[in-house]
Amino acid sequence: MIAPHHLQVIRLRPDELRLVEHFAAQAAIGGMSHVRGDDRAAKLRDDQLVGQAGECALSRYLSGSSLLYALTRTRRNLAPTAGDGGGDLVGTNIDVKCSVMRYSLDPLQYRLLVRPAELHLGTLYVLALVTPDWHTTREITLVGWASWEDLPDRAELEGPFRGAFMLPASALHPLPPFRWTPTSSDPTWTSAGSPTTTSTP
Repeated sequence: MIAPHHLQVIRLRPDELRLVEHFAAQAAIGGMSHVRGDDRAAKLRDDQLVGQAGECALSRYLSGSSLLYALTRTRRNLAPTAGDGGGDLVGTNIDVKCSVMRYSLDPLQYRLLVRPAELHLGTLYVLALVTPDWHTTREITLVGWASWEDLPDRAELEGPFRGAFMLPASALHPLPPFRWTPTSSDPTWTSAGSPTTTSTP
C-alpha cells in the first residue's frame, strides 16, 4: 500500500524542461484520446508535454540522468508511428502513465489507468502525476507501480474510463526510495561520468 512518504517527487532542471518541450513537439503527430473529445487536436501538445515529462522524470529516477530519456526519444523519432512494446524508455519494461491532477492535489486520490492495447506481459506500469502549474514548478510525482497481475480482472464498463483497467493509487506498490547524489558541479553525474546512489529510509 502507498503512503505519502513513498511518493517520489522529481524536479526537472530548466534544460530538461526544454528537452521535454523539444521532444513533445516532435511527438505530437496526432492520434486518439479516450479522455478528451473534439479538442484533441488543440490539446495534443499539452498531452504530449505531460507524457514526455513523466518519461523524463522516470529516466531521472531510474538513472539519475535525463540521458536515457533523450536517447529513447531520439531513437523513437526515427520511427514515430511504431509502438514501444510497453517500454517508455529503451531497454526497460516500464510504461509510465502521467496525468494532470485536476480535481485534487492529493496524488493518492487518483488512479492508474491501463488500456487493453497497452497491456504487455512483463510490463510494469508507473503512475506519474503533475499539478496544473507543473510547467512552472517543473515537478513530477512518481506515485507507485503495478504489474499486469495487479490489475483488476475486468475493465471499467462505463464512464470516461470505459474499457480501461483501473487501480487506485493507494493499491500500487511503492517505488524504492533510492536517491542519486551529485558529487560535482553537474547535478546528475560524477566527475568520472558515473552516477552515484545512496539509499534513504
